[in-house]
Amino acid sequence: MTKARSSSRSAGDYEESKVCKLWQSVCRAAKFLFWLSAGNLLLLRSKLRPHGVRCATRTETQNQESKSKSMKIVFISDTHDQHGEMITQVPDGDILIHAGDATMLGRMNEISAFGLWFRSLPHKHKVFVAGNHDWMFQKNRTMALQLLNNGIVGDGQGKIIYLEDNMAEVAGLKIYGSPWQPTFFDWAFNLDRGDAIKRKWDLIPEGIDILVTHGPPMGIHDQSFPHMPEDKHLGDQDLMDAVERAKPKIHVFGHIHGGYGKTQYVNTLFINAAICNEAYKPVNAPIVIEIADAEVAEVKGEEA
Repeated sequence: MTKARSSSRSAGDYEESKVCKLWQSVCRAAKFLFWLSAGNLLLLRSKLRPHGVRCATRTETQNQESKSKSMKIVFISDTHDQHGEMITQVPDGDILIHAGDATMLGRMNEISAFGLWFRSLPHKHKVFVAGNHDWMFQKNRTMALQLLNNGIVGDGQGKIIYLEDNMAEVAGLKIYGSPWQPTFFDWAFNLDRGDAIKRKWDLIPEGIDILVTHGPPMGIHDQSFPHMPEDKHLGDQDLMDAVERAKPKIHVFGHIHGGYGKTQYVNTLFINAAICNEAYKPVNAPIVIEIADAEVAEVKGEEA
């Protein structure tokens, strides 16, 4: 009888021990799940991280990816032989675009001097479109390009991209350039308003990223003295129509010095990048923007 009781008690103790061990396992599992909760996830990650190694946050990773895909573009125009006297020096970037009127009269020595300066800048890609003052590009384009890229003595070895009613793909961006403007006194690249100049704008293709013209479209940064209520708009309506058709992400121009600045309108960022003011003083700063993931975003505004 005593042996039976002892055997029964041992069996009961064994079952109780199993229950206790199971309960302890459940408690340990609950504690582990607690450690994995949102409030303790960062603490757990710090415990698992190798000593001295800092893991990047999601925001930092996204910023790094964004920077790797972004491209900084610097815009200037209408330097008129004053490139060495600019108040604000040209900032570094991936692409440098000049929208014309690098000179006053487009003479050999002027183009050579501009080309020497332009080639010396650190930007990997450089694009130039002539303006109405850059006479030689209309009269003798072959010689003008030789001077622009190689100088008078031919030792420049430049790779400046010159655009005249054509497109180039630069660092993955489609850039189209044209030097014409509505007839403006007796200067270069003049065409009468209407059919004559419209035929040039009809050449602008759709699907481009950047449009570079020397003159402005109608109604956007096209006034010499915009603060005067009766000042006329000097831009071209046919060019504006072409921009609305082609929908470039950026349209950069110059020509009308007083129109310096930028404006976002519908899907296009319009930039008048004239460095000189109406008195031909190089007082304006280059305009810098950044393209990231095929979108346009401001970097530093109107001043670099």
